[in-house]
Amino acid sequence: MQEQSSPAHTGSRGLTSAPTSRTSKYKSMKIPGWIFAIALILHGLISIFQNSLKNAPFPFEYEFLNILTFSILSVIFIIYMLILWNNSKSKSENFIEYLLKDLKYLTFPAGFIFASLSILNLKFINDYVGFISASLGIFGVMQKPSNNHISIVQNISSDAQSQRHERTRLLVDNLRSENYYSKINAIHGLASIADEWLSDSDIPEEQAHKNGQNIINILCEYVRSPFPLAQKAIILSTDTPPTDYAGDFFTDQATFREEQEVRRSIFDEISVRLHPLDEKEKRDYTSWHVFEFNFSKSTIFYPLNRLRFFNPNFRNSKFFGLADFSFSDFQGIPIFADTHYFGDASFSCAYFQGTALFSDSCFEKELNFQATTLKAGAIFESSIFKGSTIITPVLQDGQVFFEGAIFNCSSVHNFLNLNHPDMSKIDVKSVTLVGKRRYKRFEAKIPVNSRLYDPDSWDEKKQEYTRVSNPAE
Repeated sequence: MQEQSSPAHTGSRGLTSAPTSRTSKYKSMKIPGWIFAIALILHGLISIFQNSLKNAPFPFEYEFLNILTFSILSVIFIIYMLILWNNSKSKSENFIEYLLKDLKYLTFPAGFIFASLSILNLKFINDYVGFISASLGIFGVMQKPSNNHISIVQNISSDAQSQRHERTRLLVDNLRSENYYSKINAIHGLASIADEWLSDSDIPEEQAHKNGQNIINILCEYVRSPFPLAQKAIILSTDTPPTDYAGDFFTDQATFREEQEVRRSIFDEISVRLHPLDEKEKRDYTSWHVFEFNFSKSTIFYPLNRLRFFNPNFRNSKFFGLADFSFSDFQGIPIFADTHYFGDASFSCAYFQGTALFSDSCFEKELNFQATTLKAGAIFESSIFKGSTIITPVLQDGQVFFEGAIFNCSSVHNFLNLNHPDMSKIDVKSVTLVGKRRYKRFEAKIPVNSRLYDPDSWDEKKQEYTRVSNPAE
């Protein structure tokens, strides 16, 4: 890999996180309020029934219970006031003014003051302080959050979302940089932000999905971005430079391999979040089945094997070098229509849950569909197969359509699946094509409604092959 100055691989937060706003320190008062209320009610009840408890045995004797509950209440009071003080600081407000904005914040301290009077054992008010402190505890619980409290929560939510947008902007800048490590960190960081949007319960679900989709669009846009060295995929995948190579072979090779890893990492992030839809065990990642993945018009020059895809759209994409999708899992309906494969293409042992769409595609070299599971069939209509083909899928349901497809008469084509004789098979028929010279005849078994063509019969003016067999039938 090309040597370059590189930051430590510390993750997206170390790379791009924005400064944390003070409003993010705000603490919810719901649980402390409930604890305070229960303590007030309990202490009040003890005061109300003090006459019955004065002669009770230890530890139910009134004096002991009164001191014990008041001690606990004092600790809760201190903690409660500290939280309120912290929240006032997070809003940069005066503590007293902050308390006066919400009646609920004063209710519990008032109840504590009345509870304190019970310790003084003043006969003329002792019969009432228990009732008052308990009533204030109940009243405090019944109070709804004020507009001040709601606005704080909204500000916190808004602040977190603003930070998320700012982090996204910084990460996109890193993704556009020339530094390999910055790009890798940016991809990890953007994926994490998409997870955060989906997990954000403070915004409507539709808005969360929209914001997450924006992140996916950024990643897909990078996949679709051009990369000039892609067309040299086969050459740069070798260890020895050609004698006539134009440019610095080893520099180009290092750049090429780095970009392969960068773009593959995008698919890795997507794949790990696409667990099978029927899988119910606990996930480590948020599911991305709610998103759309548009890779149309992409230039693919790196392996995409052993990955999960969900309704991927590769329409009009070009594949340089080996297009390796072996052992990958395609959920939904994958779109590979109008694609062009300049090197070998392998979908061996892949799993297609929906109908695989390969219509109007061109395979320049070998196509390997060996032991590929097609749960709902596939469509290769009007496609061109210039190299040899091994299309021996495991058909669980549906059919494979080749209507209008043409196969090179000089290549070997295999559609017979001997490993699964009990499964549905591709319906093939024998066809014969007479070559340019009458004595040269080509015979092959190809799918029904497809044809053989002579690669030497290309008409540049008509942009078509002129010697084509009748459809197999």
